[in-house]
Amino acid sequence: MPTLPLTKELLLETLRAILLEERDAIRRLDADGMDRASDAKEAVLARLHETPHEDRGPLIEALAELQPELRHNMILFTHAAAFIAAEKRDRAKTPSLRKAS
Repeated sequence: MPTLPLTKELLLETLRAILLEERDAIRRLDADGMDRASDAKEAVLARLHETPHEDRGPLIEALAELQPELRHNMILFTHAAAFIAAEKRDRAKTPSLRKAS
């Protein structure tokens, strides 16, 4: 089955859905969900690369519209990574009950 041509509207709809799923996965610290979102974004990027240069203008506009949402997810991801790193540091500093016995 042939794929639909990538239009500005389709790109916005697709990426907004992916970003929403990614945001939810980040908030739940769901690594598998984040991986799925990353894979989906890579698939969209591949479709963008397949689009002829002369047809990319509206798609570039769509990406510009999505910048705040992309930035929001990146900030959430950065905070999640910092939280996980802090948790690991705290666990390493806390003596284990198993070691005490």
